[in-house]
Amino acid sequence: ADVRACGESAACALRRRLREEGHDPRALWARMRRTIRGLLSAARPSVERALRRHGVRAGATFELLRFDFMVDRRGTPLLTEVNISPNLIGKTHQDSAVKQRLLTAVLSVATLRLRPHPPAAALECRGGCCSLPGACGA
Repeated sequence: ADVRACGESAACALRRRLREEGHDPRALWARMRRTIRGLLSAARPSVERALRRHGVRAGATFELLRFDFMVDRRGTPLLTEVNISPNLIGKTHQDSAVKQRLLTAVLSVATLRLRPHPPAAALECRGGCCSLPGACGA
């Protein structure tokens, strides 16, 4: 799939390519989210123990992570890397806009406890994790 045909959107090009090869992009994103949730759920107890050892209460911190996946010919997502310090410098106008929205959302999550009434913001929060609506494609 040609990125130019999707207005320079890599996500659009990926969805188009997956459909061309007979895969369901929504199902792929759902599998990636399940993988991420499983990984974070498994890590949570040890992270919380480490926070307690350092006198930091749970819920007082946040972390920005980037999960890199490859998709094999069968359409199976394979987690290849978890970046604990993701690059936030945009390479294109669209990339910069997405990363600006991401940083705005992260700062909103980080300050939610400081506001008496958090806005009904553009964040989807489930199970203690928040993300931009549609951040994982659709």
